[in-house]
Amino acid sequence: NLGVVTIRRGHKPQILQGVTTGINRYYDIYPTNNSFTNNNLVFNYFDAELGIHTEGGLNLYKSADTGVTFSNQTRDGINTSQNLITKNNIGFSRWTAANSAILPLKLLSYDAKLINNTVINKWQTSNEVNVNRYEIERSSTGIGFGYVGNTIARNNNLTNNYTFTDYAPMPGISYYRLKMIDNNGTFSYSSIVKINREFIGFKINAWPNPASNYLNIYAPSAEKFVVYDISGRQVHNGLLIAGNNIVMVKNWAAGVYTISTNTYGTIRFVKE
Repeated sequence: NLGVVTIRRGHKPQILQGVTTGINRYYDIYPTNNSFTNNNLVFNYFDAELGIHTEGGLNLYKSADTGVTFSNQTRDGINTSQNLITKNNIGFSRWTAANSAILPLKLLSYDAKLINNTVINKWQTSNEVNVNRYEIERSSTGIGFGYVGNTIARNNNLTNNYTFTDYAPMPGISYYRLKMIDNNGTFSYSSIVKINREFIGFKINAWPNPASNYLNIYAPSAEKFVVYDISGRQVHNGLLIAGNNIVMVKNWAAGVYTISTNTYGTIRFVKE
């Protein structure tokens, strides 16, 4: 017999591990007789309360001191369609939910710069714990971002410096950001960096680099071009139209090639 049971619901994220917080919901459950430990808890939540947490990775956290400290109690079941988490054989107190491993990563800096017709992304981190990878994302509008590439996290307590180069940046204005992803799928973003790549004195651009089957070549206007191999032997020539051009390189020998134009200079690429 639990006696009179007082249940209070709150919507303030609880601090679990220093700066790590739970979802935007908690329950205080205090029966008059709290000596029983064979109680079953069904914890209800709304999708809008998840915040940074992934629903499938939620576990229940318990505090016996009204939210001062919490311990991970895992879970016995979860129903994401009904927004329910269950835990059996418990004693009542304050309960909340969170992912087991929230990204504790500290992003010390992130920047992107246009250098030699490429965009070089650099960032510095510390406190890498359970970090899976970093992804570079790019957008032409600053709203909808797409994947560019990734770098695997080193996962140590040192100060880490990373570099990622986008060899095929967008023409004109573009925006870059860093996505930091932990092992549970939890992620966060850096601030957004604006890149201005106007075609003033612009050279031709080629991607992907290295190339395997085909090569995109961008030119600001129509222009004749010649491709030379590393020995200076001409292997291809043609006329570029204004905008994007595709050259099939599947049957070319592996090596370094140079694309040469009269107006827009030269650029090198690697055939794998």
